[in-house]
Formats: sequence, C-alpha cells, structure tokens
Amino acid sequence: MSKDLFLDTETTDLGPNAAIVQIAGIIVVDNEVKEEFNIKLRPHPGATISEEALKVTGLTIEEINSYESSYMGMLKFESILCKYIDKYDKNDKYNLIGQNTKFDFEKLIQFYKRKQNPYLGSFINFKTYLDTLHIVKTLQYIGKLPQLENNKLSTWCEYFNIELGDNAHDALADIRATREFFIKLIDLLKGDNKWL
Repeated sequence: MSKDLFLDTETTDLGPNAAIVQIAGIIVVDNEVKEEFNIKLRPHPGATISEEALKVTGLTIEEINSYESSYMGMLKFESILCKYIDKYDKNDKYNLIGQNTKFDFEKLIQFYKRKQNPYLGSFINFKTYLDTLHIVKTLQYIGKLPQLENNKLSTWCEYFNIELGDNAHDALADIRATREFFIKLIDLLKGDNKWL
C-alpha cells in the first residue's frame, strides 16, 4: 500500500531561523486522495522574518501573528497524519513528495527540533523523498523534456497547462499544482507522452 504525503511550506525567510507559517498537504493512499490540509502557524519568538519572504507570500506581520500557535499547529498536523498511518509501525510511513522537497523537509526538521519533538520520523520515511525537480532534470537529461528558462513550478505549470492561479507561493495552491505536475512527470517516466 502506497501512502504519499504531498507537502509544501511557506516560511518567513530562507535561513535556519526562519519560521514555518503555512504547512499544506495532500494525503494520497493507493492513488486516492484522502485529505487536503492547510495549517497556518504563528512564527516562533525571535524568528527571522524577511521583507522579501513577506513580499513573495503576500503576507503581513499582523496576519502571520494572528495565526494559531506553532505548537497547536504541530498537533493538528500530527493528528491529520495519524488518520492514515500507525506512527508506531516503522514500516507504515508516508513517502514525502513535493517541488524542491529538500527545502520543505529541512524546514520541517528544524521546526520539530525547535519544538523539541524527535518524532517526525514516526510519520515520514526519512530514507527517501520524491522531488519533481529531480524528476524534471532526469527527463531533461534523457531528452524527454526541454530545457526551459528555469525549473520553477510556475514555469512548468505554464508548460503543462496546469492551473496555478493567482496564489503562487500559497502552500495549498502550490501543492495542488505540484501533485498534478508530479502525475504528468510519472506518466512521462512510464513512457506515456500524452502530455507533450
């Protein structure tokens, strides 16, 4: 049984002291979407908040400070994940999938460390994660995808006619588009060229 967690975050900065202010995801079990979630979190005290990050996300300091506490957000996140796996079973974990997944995964690990919670591995398979960027680069290497101006999600969404809307850099809009993008990439890997 395949259990996939499509995940995206929005943060207050790119550095190690950035706060996650949005965690959005789609849980897919055996290719069936089970749940979407969108959790908005107040930054931890002393978090680095850059004007650039606020500009990219379209958020304000007042807005992010009105979100629920990061601790309550973490509990909500875990309660959603627990609906579809047994966190005590070491073989029952989510495959993490996203666009530039390494960034989101690192931010999630930092978030859990800040909360002194060592149990992120109870939910997510740390050994592997799937990243659309890596798949794109592989398909470009073998000549199944062209070299575009960049490999941003918005660029590939335009190429594949995937609706991203006006909410680019909103984690839920991004992860919905990422999942659709991922499906098209997997089809290409399987030899189905219907998207080209």
